[in-house]
Amino acid sequence: MAKPRPSRPRPLTLRSLSAPVHAHFIKEVIPMKIEKTLQTPAAFLYSKIVAPVQADIAAASHRKVEVDELAGYTYRKQFPDGEWAKVKITQNVINREFAMLTMTRFSRFKVRYLITPLSADASRVQVSETVQPVNWAAQLKQMITELFVGHKRRRNVGRMLDSIERSYMTA
Repeated sequence: MAKPRPSRPRPLTLRSLSAPVHAHFIKEVIPMKIEKTLQTPAAFLYSKIVAPVQADIAAASHRKVEVDELAGYTYRKQFPDGEWAKVKITQNVINREFAMLTMTRFSRFKVRYLITPLSADASRVQVSETVQPVNWAAQLKQMITELFVGHKRRRNVGRMLDSIERSYMTA
């Protein structure tokens, strides 16, 4: 009787990243939500949120993408450690909303910025981020990471928003 061959791990492809997560027990891990009122116009805030994404696209595809072309745009982002992710812009309402989905081998990250203009020089931004691990090991790792460094992530998002507000005040 022949021995069964050990199965090899499948290579990572864009198609495998977009495959649905089948495990019914895997849930989004501890969503982060931040709401903040800033003394900046909605257009300025939106431009500061979208600029790094445009820079990533330019670095990945050597092509400049205008703001109105972002909705539905998909690109591959390379990380310094050799890993990569598929990034898809899921929502793009100019000066109002921006959302994207980043899919890695282990997790799917959803980030959404909802901007509400309050006046000519003030706006409210709601930032929400959720992580959906693709298996139980990634879910456990994400829960432990959230436990130990989740507060730093929330603090850093708050600092980023404060930095955007300061850059408007000094401009």
